[in-house]
Amino acid sequence: MIAACLRPLAVLAPLLALLLAAPANAQSLDELDALATASQQEEAGTALAQQQAAEGRWLEALATLDRVLAVNPRSQGSRLLHALYLCEVDDKQGGLLELARLKPRELAERRRDGEAILANAEARCRAAGTGAAK
Repeated sequence: MIAACLRPLAVLAPLLALLLAAPANAQSLDELDALATASQQEEAGTALAQQQAAEGRWLEALATLDRVLAVNPRSQGSRLLHALYLCEVDDKQGGLLELARLKPRELAERRRDGEAILANAEARCRAAGTGAAK
């Protein structure tokens, strides 16, 4: 009878251990504050996202760019990176939609240069998807 009562506890114990375990990549509040502060400024947030992407941390880079774009929705450079990083994590449809929202004239001083940037980005997006999402 006692064994029958303990059986549900034996099943729940591993689940409880998972819930109580601290995440392996936990960040301190100071680190989270620094990320939030950096992503409030367009240049700093974009640079941080590029650093994260260079380290293969694509999902973190996308999250940083999401925060940058929330504060600076007209940032064409941040939106271009966001589109390219979406392609890197195999969201080509999302990346191509982001690219379609960009305006060539705002990407470069001359429209022709902006169109070339977009064409290059679209080609990269279609060929992307080899990055490992972390």
